[in-house]
Amino acid sequence: MLLLIECLLACAVFTLIIVPAQIRNPISQIVSYPPEIQERVRSLPQYKDIVLKASKKNIARKIIGALLLTFVLAALAYFSGKVTFLNSAIHVYIVFTAVNLYDLIVLDWLWFAHSSKTRIPGTKDMVKAYHGRWHHFRGFLIGLGIGLPIAMLSAVWVVVASGLVG
Repeated sequence: MLLLIECLLACAVFTLIIVPAQIRNPISQIVSYPPEIQERVRSLPQYKDIVLKASKKNIARKIIGALLLTFVLAALAYFSGKVTFLNSAIHVYIVFTAVNLYDLIVLDWLWFAHSSKTRIPGTKDMVKAYHGRWHHFRGFLIGLGIGLPIAMLSAVWVVVASGLVG
C-alpha cells in the first residue's frame, strides 16, 4: 500500500513540475515533441534562435534533474525501509516506471495530444502529429532504460546512507 501511495505522489509531483512549464512555454519542452513538430518549429523564422537555446537548456535540465532524482528516490526508498541494494533498486525502479507509464498514458496520450495549451503557434494544423502515439511510446521505452541506472545509483546512495546511519 505504501508503494502505491508513493507512486501516486510521485506522479502528482511530476505533473506539477512538467505541466506548468509546458503551458507557460511549450518551446522549452521542444525536444520532447514529435519530430515532425520539431522540424516545423525549426523552419519557422520566429523560433530561429529560440529552439537551439531551448534544446540545450532542456538537455542540461534533464541531466541535472536525473542526478537530483537519484537522491530523492534514494531517500524515498530509504525511508520506506528498503536499505539493501537490491530492495532499494527494485523499489526505485517501480516508482520510476509508474511515473514513466503515467507520463505516457495520462500526460502524453491524453493531455498533450488533445490540449490546445501544448500547441506551439505555427503548428496548430499538425493534429495528426500531436495525436501520434509512437513517438511517445518510444520515449516510454527509452525511459525504461533510463530508469535502470537511476535505480542503481539511487540504491548506491541508500547503501551509503545505511552505512553512515547504521
